[in-house]
Amino acid sequence: MDNQDKNILGAIAAIVGVAGTVAVEIEIPVAAPGILGAIGFTNAATVAIPVAAIVGVVGVVGFVAYKGYKHFNGTDDDDTQRFPGS
Repeated sequence: MDNQDKNILGAIAAIVGVAGTVAVEIEIPVAAPGILGAIGFTNAATVAIPVAAIVGVVGVVGFVAYKGYKHFNGTDDDDTQRFPGS
C-alpha cells in the first residue's frame, strides 16, 4: 500500500469520525402480531442506523472499486502481476 492509499483510507476514517454518533431513523414494515399478521396486516418498526456506518461502508466500497479498476486496467503502480502466471 502506497502513501496515496494510506491518505485515502485516512480521509475515510476522518469523515467517519466527523459523522460521529448521529443516527438516521428508518421505518420498516413488519408483520403485525398474532392473527392480524397472519392475514397480512403490517406494523412499522423504527430502526436507527448510525451515519458513521453508512459513510464508512460507502467509502470502503468506493475505495475497493477504485483499486480494482486500476488493477484490472493495468494502471496501478504495483509491480505485481494481475493474474498468476501471466
